[in-house]
Formats: sequence, C-alpha cells, structure tokens
Amino acid sequence: MNSKLKAILLATGLSSAAITGAQLTDKWEGNSLSVYVDAVGVLTACRGHTSKDLKLDQIFTEQQCMEIFAKDIAKEDKQLLSLTAPVTLTHSEHAAYLSFLHWAGYGNFASSTLRKKLLAGDRVGACKELTQACSTNKQTGERVCNGWTYGTDLFGNKVRLNGLIKRRAEEQTICLSELGLLQSTGVRNESLTNH
Repeated sequence: MNSKLKAILLATGLSSAAITGAQLTDKWEGNSLSVYVDAVGVLTACRGHTSKDLKLDQIFTEQQCMEIFAKDIAKEDKQLLSLTAPVTLTHSEHAAYLSFLHWAGYGNFASSTLRKKLLAGDRVGACKELTQACSTNKQTGERVCNGWTYGTDLFGNKVRLNGLIKRRAEEQTICLSELGLLQSTGVRNESLTNH
C-alpha cells in the first residue's frame, strides 16, 4: 500500500487493525481507474468498489480511487464492529474479517455461519469458515463446502475463482494467527468477549 493511501486511511480515524485490513483488501482487490465488469458480472471500479451508480464508460483518478476506498473501508469497519459486538476482535481477526466483509458485503456477513460461530464464542471455527463454509446450489441441490471462494455469474451459477481461494486462505491464516497464541498462553476465547 502506498504512503498516500495509508495517510488518507489514517485521516479517517481508522484503528491500526482496520488499516491492516485495508492493506490486505488493497492487495487482493487491485486498483482499476476505469469501471469494469468483474468475474461474476458486477460493475466494479477502483479497489473493489461497487455501486448502482457506476457506468462502464466511467474513469477515475488515482486520488478519487483512494478516497472512494477510504470511504468504503470506513463504512465497512463500522459495519463489522456493529455485526461482531459484543465480541472484542483481536487485531488479526479484525483485519481478516474487514477484508472479507469488503468482498462479501454486509448482508452476507450478517447472515453467515462465520458470524454465528464468532458470536457463540467459537472463534477458531469462525476463522475456519473463511475456507470451509458450506452452501447449497439452488439449482442442483448439491452441497458444496469450499469456503467463500465462489461468485455467482449473471445466470445464477456458482463459479469458483482461484483468486478467492488464495485470498480466503490468507485471510484465514491471519484470522487464526493471534488465536493460536491466545490458546497457547491459556487465555480462553470467552475472556475476549465483552459482557
């Protein structure tokens, strides 16, 4: 992440965990100054920004993309903290889940088994959902357990994307990194939850 983008993110008042999540998101989203159609048919620009207001002929400056990204991350960070309350996330969980929420969106995160496990105190299980989540294909009834590595194309078909396989694996590794340390020091997951 370039220093100018980091300065813009810091100016929004984000925590260091949110900045780490933004860096992870930036790495996986890339940056496109022009609007494009992503792998599943969604109009996208800059660093994974989607909006019903985007048009295929739109072009953004690097400065505009950095500002859009900072605004998106700040909004998503507030959503994440609201959706995970009263759990106090570790720095690593916060970063991994912010990257995931940026990709999946508020509704998917809100209804996810990942969130249910996290709120129930199964923090390791929640992190594992990033690569092991299951879903059912609405057309075939087939149960698929490959994590959040699929997108839905314009025809409603699930499409597995190699970039998402790698992104979810990195998010999961980051998510679990401090939990292993907490477990090895005898700190119980429940003690990290605000009551």
